[in-house]
Amino acid sequence: MVNKMSFSAERERKYSNLKESLNRPQLTELTDVSIPNGNRIFQLDMSDTIRTSDLIGVYIPLNHYGPTFLDVYRTKEEAGEIREGDFVVDSSQGNAALALTVIGSYLGFQPHAIVPEGHLPRRMLYLLEEAGAKLIYTERTDYINNFESKIRETIRKQRTHRGFLNHSMDSGRKNNETTLRALEPIATEILQQLREYGIERPDYFIGVWGNGSSLFGPGRILKDNGVEVVGWELFSQAVAYELAKPGEYTERYGIPITVPMKHPFTELTAIHGVPGSSYRGKGKPIDFPHIRNAITGTQRIITGKEGTRLIADSRMLKVYRDLVTSVPELRPRTDEYIQEAEKLPRLDEAMERFGITQDLGRTSVGNLMVALKLTEEVENKVIVTMIYDRLSQKYDTPYPK
Repeated sequence: MVNKMSFSAERERKYSNLKESLNRPQLTELTDVSIPNGNRIFQLDMSDTIRTSDLIGVYIPLNHYGPTFLDVYRTKEEAGEIREGDFVVDSSQGNAALALTVIGSYLGFQPHAIVPEGHLPRRMLYLLEEAGAKLIYTERTDYINNFESKIRETIRKQRTHRGFLNHSMDSGRKNNETTLRALEPIATEILQQLREYGIERPDYFIGVWGNGSSLFGPGRILKDNGVEVVGWELFSQAVAYELAKPGEYTERYGIPITVPMKHPFTELTAIHGVPGSSYRGKGKPIDFPHIRNAITGTQRIITGKEGTRLIADSRMLKVYRDLVTSVPELRPRTDEYIQEAEKLPRLDEAMERFGITQDLGRTSVGNLMVALKLTEEVENKVIVTMIYDRLSQKYDTPYPK
């Protein structure tokens, strides 16, 4: 058992202020969209988890990463791995960088975020600037491929008084239990607030795969309560899909999951503008333990046949069609592959198709689209998903053009 460092009264007050600034997420039923087959959809709003203006005098919307980084900082400091004033670093596609910066700065650390150059919305960059973020960029063409090497390089240059928070995994590519436990209250809120509607539990919980944390953390609790967990990711990536259904992606769509490493189809993830979705990487998927263990581990949460789903967009499908028609070996089944891919829901058409009028960020639109698609397949079920962020908070346009 690790001995925890004791905090001074002033230090304890800092952490207490953060806890007291947490907003309780609200669960509401979706009523402004037509929902078929007697189903009901509820959304847990995690788009604004901490009253940052109370702490730093500036409003910065923090999503579920707010309480996550609060716990990560405290756990690392209690273990003696970091101390006030230290240079700390983590990698992010955007949202985690905001939480890393706001909470770390308030606690007196020097937070630095490694982010992909040229891939963050301008509004997100403005928020990071407002929060005082110190950004370290990967090469534009690398997207998040060299996060790990950039982290090692950054820490090596710093030499002393440094710390790597690594919210997405622990050393040895194991679960980061601090992160997962910090996300378990999502499940608690869902179960508690549903009971106010007279509902004992949901039938389904839906979320994006990302690095697996926001599904695996609450999903472990919800699965134990009889809830079926459903995760989605982009068609061009299929990291979780391949883990859950080995070989099916190639059989259904014709493309081996490990190739082509630099084809425009796999490269689309670097420009799709959907932060928080999984990423295949160049050559092989980035191994996130929270995805791997959620699907194949002893605590796996994916049990249903359709527990991992794919969504596309119009641009992605066009590049896919160009790819399969250009490979001679695929031509005997080209039409079949394309017809199968065309069945996938399209994120850029979701709001119009389903009549979504809410102020939702792109990943939150994906959550709701998967929930609405599910209502066409089941009857009299209760489905819960999350609002990660709002369009008006962090994005320049509803969908990248």
